Amino acid sequence: MSDQNEKSPVKGPFDEPDVHRTMAMEVEGKKLWIPRDTLASFSPVFKTMFYGEFAEAKKDMIPLPGKKAADVEEILKYLIPHPNLKEVKILEDLSNAAMILGFAEEYQIYFLRCRAEKELMEFLENSGEETNDCSKFWISV
Repeated sequence: MSDQNEKSPVKGPFDEPDVHRTMAMEVEGKKLWIPRDTLASFSPVFKTMFYGEFAEAKKDMIPLPGKKAADVEEILKYLIPHPNLKEVKILEDLSNAAMILGFAEEYQIYFLRCRAEKELMEFLENSGEETNDCSKFWISV
């Protein structure tokens, strides 16, 4: 008999497929279920990967080697609406700025890059740092 007080692990918004999330990205052995069309609309890189003349276009699971699952899941939270996620501020501090900007550049997600850059400038302005010199930021990441 199972213990009724035993809690099952909390599922994240990308942990299971649904009507819209029919494709998975495999990152560090974890499957993150995504809507192919949504990512393709944000990124010409994903559009080519999912609908171009690549082997990935015919697959339901795309590996993302060299990426961290937590980082990809964080990026997906900014791109894909989910009823359990509220509006997320990209930069609460500088700890994730380089990752977000790098991912946005690599996959050519320009609105994400612009939003992150805007929040970075606001962060620097509010911190009292010189906003015309980002060298401290780039050296620290």
